[in-house]
Amino acid sequence: MIRRTVAKAFGPGGAHSTAADFAGALQSTPVSRTASLNSLFSSLQVAFERAIAERPPGVPGPSAPGGPAAGASLASSRPPPAPPLRPSASPLPARAASAPPPRGPLAAAKGEIVVSRIHTRIEGLEFTVDGPSGSFRFLNSLEGFISIEWGRRGLFQEDRLLTIYFAGGVPRPIERPAGVQRAPFKFTSVPQLVRELLARVR
Repeated sequence: MIRRTVAKAFGPGGAHSTAADFAGALQSTPVSRTASLNSLFSSLQVAFERAIAERPPGVPGPSAPGGPAAGASLASSRPPPAPPLRPSASPLPARAASAPPPRGPLAAAKGEIVVSRIHTRIEGLEFTVDGPSGSFRFLNSLEGFISIEWGRRGLFQEDRLLTIYFAGGVPRPIERPAGVQRAPFKFTSVPQLVRELLARVR
């Protein structure tokens, strides 16, 4: 199914006139294109993780309600010292093991954005980005293309396809929206994809 979709989207019969400008994307050696796309796939997963880690959910800022006022000294915000401990006749009850933090759709339902690790599938390599407004599934077919699917409540449809164009021997990612007749290719980048797709799952 993926092979037929890719062939239709990137093949000569389904491309716009701009396909001639990007002919190097398909004429390059398969090894170089596949290796470059594998690197792009891994870079995307890492970039999503870093983008989420930069803004941890539930952590108030300096001026957030309940936090210390701006300019307040560290000493003034410290709680009073606790009284000295005294020996107890009975041992303290053991603490129950804390439950692991929710991940995937469960965490997304609580307003968080979760990026999965890269997993091996029959179709290739896959990772997902789950958020309150929806999810993206990234599938590296290992044949020179990355399929990005958008979905909600477990139902996914293809959103766009990525491949590599060699500009002067330098690999550059290009994308094409799925389901749009004669849609032109356009250059893209990892930061641009992360910003755009995270905005849709928030």
